[in-house]
Amino acid sequence: MEEEQLRYSRRLVDQIDWTDNIWPRHLKDRQTESTNVIQEMQYPKVQKYCLMSVRGCYTDFHVDFGGTSVWYHILRGGKVFWLIPPTDQNLELYENWLLSGKQGDVFLGDRATECQRIELKQGYTFVIPSGWIHAVYTPQDTLVFGGNFLHSFNIPMQLRIYSIEDRTRVPTKFRYPFYYEMCWYVLERYVYCMTQRSHLTKEFQRESLSIDLELNGRQRPDTPSLSSSASSELSSSSDNDDSSDQDWEEEGSLKKRERDRLRVEHELQRRRNRDRQQRDQERDHQHAERIIIHTLPASLRPLTPPPSLPLPTPDSPPSTSPYLTWFEIEGLHCLVLKLESLPPHKKCLPDGIHDPEALISDIKSLLEDHSHDPPELALTGVPIVQWPKRNQYKVHLRPKIQFTKPHTMRPASRHSTAPPRTLGTPSGTTASSGARRRRVRCRKCQACVQRECGTCHYCKDMKKFGGPGRMKQSCVLRQCLAPRLPHSVTCALCGEVDQTNDTQDFERKLMECSVCNEIVHPGCLEMDGEGLLSDELPNYWECPKCYEGQKHTMQPNHDHIELHSKRKAADYESSHFYPAKVLRPPLGQSPPSPPLLLPPSPSSAPPTPPSSQTQVPPASREERAKRRQLTREKENHPTGCDQSEGDRLRLRGPYLAVTLQRSPKELSFTSIVPKLQAITPNPRQPMHAAPPQHPDEEEEEEETENSLILGQRKNNISMQKVVWLSVFHYLTHEELCICMTVCKSWYKWGCDKRLWSKIDVSRCKSLVPQALSGINKRQPVYLDLSWTNASKKQLIWLINRLPGLKDLILAGCTWSAVSALASCRCPLLRTLDLRWTVGIKDTQIRELLTPASDKTGHDSRSKLRLLTDLRLSGLDISDVTLRLIMRHCPLLSKLDLSHCPLLSDQSVNLLTAVGSSTRGILTHIHLAGCKGVTDESLLYLRRATNLSLIDLRGCKQVTRGACEGFISDLSVSILYCLSDDNLIQRIT
Repeated sequence: MEEEQLRYSRRLVDQIDWTDNIWPRHLKDRQTESTNVIQEMQYPKVQKYCLMSVRGCYTDFHVDFGGTSVWYHILRGGKVFWLIPPTDQNLELYENWLLSGKQGDVFLGDRATECQRIELKQGYTFVIPSGWIHAVYTPQDTLVFGGNFLHSFNIPMQLRIYSIEDRTRVPTKFRYPFYYEMCWYVLERYVYCMTQRSHLTKEFQRESLSIDLELNGRQRPDTPSLSSSASSELSSSSDNDDSSDQDWEEEGSLKKRERDRLRVEHELQRRRNRDRQQRDQERDHQHAERIIIHTLPASLRPLTPPPSLPLPTPDSPPSTSPYLTWFEIEGLHCLVLKLESLPPHKKCLPDGIHDPEALISDIKSLLEDHSHDPPELALTGVPIVQWPKRNQYKVHLRPKIQFTKPHTMRPASRHSTAPPRTLGTPSGTTASSGARRRRVRCRKCQACVQRECGTCHYCKDMKKFGGPGRMKQSCVLRQCLAPRLPHSVTCALCGEVDQTNDTQDFERKLMECSVCNEIVHPGCLEMDGEGLLSDELPNYWECPKCYEGQKHTMQPNHDHIELHSKRKAADYESSHFYPAKVLRPPLGQSPPSPPLLLPPSPSSAPPTPPSSQTQVPPASREERAKRRQLTREKENHPTGCDQSEGDRLRLRGPYLAVTLQRSPKELSFTSIVPKLQAITPNPRQPMHAAPPQHPDEEEEEEETENSLILGQRKNNISMQKVVWLSVFHYLTHEELCICMTVCKSWYKWGCDKRLWSKIDVSRCKSLVPQALSGINKRQPVYLDLSWTNASKKQLIWLINRLPGLKDLILAGCTWSAVSALASCRCPLLRTLDLRWTVGIKDTQIRELLTPASDKTGHDSRSKLRLLTDLRLSGLDISDVTLRLIMRHCPLLSKLDLSHCPLLSDQSVNLLTAVGSSTRGILTHIHLAGCKGVTDESLLYLRRATNLSLIDLRGCKQVTRGACEGFISDLSVSILYCLSDDNLIQRIT
């Protein structure tokens, strides 16, 4: 993509990244799938990513998968990092923190021995080493480029992090792909780069190492030449072998060539070892001489310094046997021990390794030879492991021209005897079709511009409609009718993008083949052949190469069949290309015999206009459009008969239909009356004889009609959703659950939130996830969770998904669960019942009522500001709680303070004092069982003018005479009665 070309990483990362220098590069060249589908992944695709973060998002402490290091470039915005070093104590703490399941309650930075906060600004580039535990916060909208990479200088930490992922059971999709395969290739690459001995298979050697001596019949340019004596000796022995073995078969000749190759490699290795010894001796001598000179006094030093060793440049090839750093030696030792300790079914041996036992043996010998390498000589600035440069003798894996002769305008390569293969095709097989490019919306058709319906199964899955958001599909009505190719696609021949629009030259328009999926400009093809345009998608055809090879009309595959009902034909008009659209014939007629002819030159004579038999009558198009509309309506109303049924009946002729409508007089929820009407064709539109239909389409139409009607045809009863909702309204929840098991339609209609406005699951022994999901699906207004063992995590999950919740009953629960109201975005409740909740005191009430004004993005008002009914019976609260209630609950009219032992007459005085919000709006107050309330409280309650109920039952210090005196004193303006023992009620 264009953004990918703008992405960059530091040169250091490119030089040490295992994916670039270790993984076989021909496998990386085969990658065609742009997504991270593991089945189509040819290499670990973690090198680059684009991260778009919105303001306020936060990622908790984690370690990047596989112990990878990270490079991070802030293009726009900013980030805040918390970093914890990967010490033994911190890693053990991190692992226990992951396994505890309490990540949301504990900030790991407070538990670690060291934690550093770092703020990154726009333009910063940040590198996180392997194993560092970090958390990320986004203070503003941010765009980041970055990538993950493994390297050879911290292998023990990388293996340790991978072991932690094993113990914490991290899912496979969140881990580094092909991890152990990469480890095997690391050993092989070090052995090859240090000893020139490859353990790859012959195919991998030819395609990644450019070793192609047998195929090309010549020596590689970078191979040192043999001495004349050795060459003559080998040539003479080869001639003798050829003369003596002329009668050998093909197998014998292959063995002879293998022996010759081994002789050549042996002679080359002997010469390399001799040259290496000479260079090492010279280097050690010069190094010792420099040390002696620097130790002498300045007066005794020579005027001209000795010649220093030439420093290698990044472009120069590494020495024959370079020195290894201590980090590499230790890491390779750990890597060998790890691979040897794996059981056979977890070794993950890649296909490119020929002999793993020999590879392990060679790497051990290599590490033993380099165990005493001087560290100062190992720092050369040039990476040891790097791929040889590709040369002209290498067989190219990615040919510039993906068409074969004679359809391309360039001839095939002379050096290759076999035809060029398509990218990703294994050797020995024929060229196959490439991966199909994912198309994008046209943003012009009716489906692209309209809104979601909110009723199809895709909309119900979306999070904004209350669903889980797992399907990640667009609405059925918003499926594009003519998806186009993305702007990033280029021609496979010239490499240019589509530079034209729908009204310009056809030869410069990018066309995608329906068979081989190749995207080319028609003008880039020089051939005398025939192609076939398709009306299913824009820029879609059967290229001349595929059409000439098959010699038949295009057969759409399963993907085309699925897209067939929601695509429209693209109209191609050009001054240099004659309009030739392949139209579908009328039903019951044969397909068009003359295919589309691509003119070889502009001077060709124009083709004859198509006959009238190849054109589809407008009536057939209208019928097909109506049938497509019926299909969409069926998806939205799978078992109901709605307006689309009337359209269907109009298509088939005059029928007598019975529909149901609301009564014009009573527009209540249950007033449904039948209406008898005859559906007749529109007199303004003339009647046309329907064309003959294909038997398959007739059966399909019958199935569509049958699916629109629920039940047997003999009953002829229209099961409309509105009718059944009016019936379900009279059922209890237990009876409704039984009805929901009848069929899918009843199940969907039975989940309507109008039938479940009140849900009571009180005294439930356990709230399983299925029960919480059912509550979320029904979206109640009143929810009773009293005396249940609901946890904080369950309550947070539930409250965040119930925006319409008004009444919440949590009596008998614990504070650990109720604290969810303070830690999540609680809806604006009207009723909150906290009676006899364990662990709630003044401090906990303050946490519930106080707004989270110190947090960015939160409202400065209390989340419980709209409470009208608050029940706090049996809690150890004092006057501090009452002051908080008067401050943050200005609409409170019902207050239950029964059996609160710390309340007294002063508490009642506080509620009815001058200026308090509860004095004028309080209608119900419950003080039953309060030991500190006396007859004096009735004097304070006279100030409240709107009281309708005063409950003083169980208050031993309140006498009946005081209650009667309260009633008589207020009888002039308000009438009260003493209906029970110290229960005063207002008479209306």
